[in-house]
Amino acid sequence: MIIIHGEDIKKSYDRLMALQKKYKELGLNIYLHPAAEILPTTLRQELGSTDLFETKSLVIIYGLISLTKSKNKDALIKTIQDNPNSQIILYEERELTATQLKSFPKAEIEVFKIPPVIFKFLETLRPGNQKEILTAYNRIVVQGTEPEFIFAMLTRQIRMLIQAKDLPSGLKTSPYAKKMFISQAQNFTMDQLINLHHHLYKIDKKIKTGNTPVETGSLVYHFLQSI
Repeated sequence: MIIIHGEDIKKSYDRLMALQKKYKELGLNIYLHPAAEILPTTLRQELGSTDLFETKSLVIIYGLISLTKSKNKDALIKTIQDNPNSQIILYEERELTATQLKSFPKAEIEVFKIPPVIFKFLETLRPGNQKEILTAYNRIVVQGTEPEFIFAMLTRQIRMLIQAKDLPSGLKTSPYAKKMFISQAQNFTMDQLINLHHHLYKIDKKIKTGNTPVETGSLVYHFLQSI
């Protein structure tokens, strides 16, 4: 069993895809499920299933450990604990705590942390701070951080700031990070954050549809100038 987690979503997802490709090449049947959409009976069947050729299975579950507590979640975890020799990957788009991981003491843990320089860049985001923002942005670009990853982190940051502004008690993160988001959100009005989120949405749409001759790095740079 493998648990992949961490804030560096790009690297963690690349690792997940690499493992999925590896197990597929080994001939395993691959089952993928968001945690909120799988039942314990389905999980038991897939963990124990083999086809006519005795092909084994790999079950990948997204977001199980961070899922809101429920009877279904508890039943899924117990099913996994009752099948210690099965091929299972649990994937999380955030870094888990030791307490969250203790239900799976024998799991192989792979954590993908975001470099501190990225967090320092994100912390510069506030109105009227363009000079520091752009200096921090240029620094991480020179260090080789991909514009697509920076864009993804910007989108996540603005989304978290909106939540910190609207419903801080709902933030699912560490107490320290929660405090930082709430503090940073105070630099913005809700309208400003919503407008920034809409701007990012339009950039994302352009990138995905190919409806722009401008590279992602330039789009990100112009976005930062608008803060």
